Amino acid sequence: NARRVTLLMRPKGSPRAFEDDEKAKAAVSSVLPAGWVLEVLRPETLGLAEQIAVARRSQVLVGTHGAGLTLALFLPPGAQLVEIYCGDRSRRNGHYRTLEGMAEPATTRVRGPTRSQFHFPGPYSEQCKVTDWLVSLAIENYNIEERVSQDLRAARPDVPE
Repeated sequence: NARRVTLLMRPKGSPRAFEDDEKAKAAVSSVLPAGWVLEVLRPETLGLAEQIAVARRSQVLVGTHGAGLTLALFLPPGAQLVEIYCGDRSRRNGHYRTLEGMAEPATTRVRGPTRSQFHFPGPYSEQCKVTDWLVSLAIENYNIEERVSQDLRAARPDVPE
């Protein structure tokens, strides 16, 4: 199964829509390792159940700050969130940092010093753009978390998933 980076797009004209959707897709695509694919999510075109299904199959969710990022609650264990601050929202909006603290204990049974953050807030910019290095960091973090989980499961097969 391919690993997925899901790019949450906003309708044109939204104050937090990407400056250029094609450039946003290209920025994510440019850092996808072998075996990873880009999935574009336009929430306004799907029902809630379909949006949740997209989140459940995503290893990395990328989007601008806003209600659509509440889909992070439905990401699978170990998944990563890249939050882009732009337009009318600054980094002072800490809703999804709060979700990180709430969601991680519920999504994984094995916690320890190797567990790290899943929320990667981008730097604020007036223009809404994808930061490719931040997406790359989230992918790398997912891969590390996955390897750690596999090693822990191999070392402790008696611990339920």
